Amino acid sequence: MTLRLPFALGLVVLAGFQPSAFAMKASETTLTLTTEATPFADASKTLRPAASTAPADLELDPAMVYQEIKGFGGCFNEKGWTALQLLPDGGQEVLAALFAPDGLARFNICRVPVGASDYAESRYSLAETPDDFALKDFSIERDRERLIPYIKAAQRLQPALQLWGSAWSPPAWMKTNKESDSGAMRAEPEVYDAYARYLLKFAQAYRAEGLPIMALCPQNEPGTLTDYPSCDWTGEQLRDFIRDHMGPVFAKEGGPAIWLGTINQPELAKYIEPTMADPAAARHVSALGLQWFALEIAPECARRWPDLMIAQTETECGNRHWEPGYRRDAAPNDWAYGAYTWGKIRAFLAAGASIYEAWNMVLDSKGRSIGSRTHWPQNALVTVDFATRQATYTPAFWAFAHFSHFVSPGAHRLAQRGPWTETLAFRNPDGSVVVALSNQEKQPRELIVALGATRQTVSLPPQSFATLVLPPVDR
Repeated sequence: MTLRLPFALGLVVLAGFQPSAFAMKASETTLTLTTEATPFADASKTLRPAASTAPADLELDPAMVYQEIKGFGGCFNEKGWTALQLLPDGGQEVLAALFAPDGLARFNICRVPVGASDYAESRYSLAETPDDFALKDFSIERDRERLIPYIKAAQRLQPALQLWGSAWSPPAWMKTNKESDSGAMRAEPEVYDAYARYLLKFAQAYRAEGLPIMALCPQNEPGTLTDYPSCDWTGEQLRDFIRDHMGPVFAKEGGPAIWLGTINQPELAKYIEPTMADPAAARHVSALGLQWFALEIAPECARRWPDLMIAQTETECGNRHWEPGYRRDAAPNDWAYGAYTWGKIRAFLAAGASIYEAWNMVLDSKGRSIGSRTHWPQNALVTVDFATRQATYTPAFWAFAHFSHFVSPGAHRLAQRGPWTETLAFRNPDGSVVVALSNQEKQPRELIVALGATRQTVSLPPQSFATLVLPPVDR
């Protein structure tokens, strides 16, 4: 089941959560446990020391660390703000759960669409006048209606919030089909130049609003062409655009960092190699934005370009619509999707990602996009029932929180050994060790977790997530 509460009850009633209960000291050992019926419960009293001779199911090595974790978040979309405004408090409680430093999810890095995404209220770009190569009519006025208020509401709760952007579609007149949906990017130099300045003007306009954009991706999911804002690019086009236009323009004008992405297919040679094999293009790229099926190539990217950050830019946004029992009237937002999401977070971070982000953080309970023919209803971390004006924190929310609440920015992933693989461990900047655990079996499981001389027996109910926090050890 999912948790549904009238907003008058408040976050303290929500799963019994009290922010102070999780403001633990680095010297404490704690266990937080989520089942479908009871999310984010303090289960520290169930921990038991294990005998030093007992074989460990999971052994952590605090001396061997991997990538730095920059943080967690999701994407701001217009439909999310529309849903929040229907709540009695205008969404403040949900926003606090997502963004407050002492809240549940503690998100600190989020994505912003450049123009319409598929979860805008309607299609639009920031430069609608055809052939306006000088971008005289560029405007973010539409964003001031919903998107910017949404972001600023989050920023008030989390002043350290970092933002990056990507376009689902360039302005229609820059595309081969002259439409927002589908089509391909025109390859003329004057179009590339206008688009580079379009992205730069977006960053400059947001900075003027007090919303600095730290990075931009040229395109969301090149190769995915459907009935919502989208656009195809070849790898060679991305290379030429970054090398000859976006990179030089951003360097000259002090633009944000450039991420190569967002890539959602495991086609390294098609979308990534053309840019990275060209030194003049590659020097402008500071990160790879990978999502969805690109998980398959993440380890290879980490191996070949170890100095390049990997950002997981969008978690898979729904129970697969071709699975038996899929409900086509609404996104399931069920435990199976929560468990699937937990697994995806673990897999991308284990593959080298430093950032992990949700797609929609908040949606109505139907999950409908502006596309209608082929686009299935999608999941969200929090859903709002438009009839009852109540919010539901879905299992995927708790899957995120079991990582994002405990793993601080600046943490590093730890090496681990042992037969229990549904886990991932991190060392926080304060030295504490965070161990994310999952048991999706039908039977309970007891695990022995070893960190130096410390051995803890952890009891995991069937179909549960857990986070174990251990005090620092000498390393």
